[in-house]
Amino acid sequence: MVQVSGVQSATQAQKPKIEVLDVCKSKEVADLLLGFAIDSPAAGNVYEGNIIPLKGWTLGRKVPIIALEVASQDKLLQSIELNDVREDLVDVYPDIPNAKYSGFCKELSIGNFLEEIDLSLEAVLEDRTRICIASIRLGCKALISPEVEADLKRSRTLLREYREKLDASQNRIQQLRAQFEEGFSQKIRI
Repeated sequence: MVQVSGVQSATQAQKPKIEVLDVCKSKEVADLLLGFAIDSPAAGNVYEGNIIPLKGWTLGRKVPIIALEVASQDKLLQSIELNDVREDLVDVYPDIPNAKYSGFCKELSIGNFLEEIDLSLEAVLEDRTRICIASIRLGCKALISPEVEADLKRSRTLLREYREKLDASQNRIQQLRAQFEEGFSQKIRI
């Protein structure tokens, strides 16, 4: 950590915090999956830094699941193999040969983001079918300098003002277009 005149820099001393805002499990997977669970993260968990744990299990009904993919905005962040031992599932699914190794456990590096990010978790079956099993919404409690925060506030205010001006201009254009079309149709009738 950098120290300036014996004082630790605030931006370097503290890491951003990631809060798990929501974990939404898909309900439309019963035809293709025997079951799945997301053990972590859970809604309300807060993690320091850019890494969150991802742990759980998933089992295909007829076709084995070979991986779990984590994506955000259609961009693949990580592919995770299902090979974590789950002794608890052997008792629940004794007739399923791969039940013991149906778990996943990985630290997921999120990278940097400013406010919120949505992650999708997709099970990849052996036949390459993909099933969205859950979505996770994360919020960043980034520790940013007061100067950057002030710049963001000014930028948001300017953006709102520009949107209002654009909306007003579009309304005026629609009014003028309507007047023009009305005047043009009257001249054609004459």
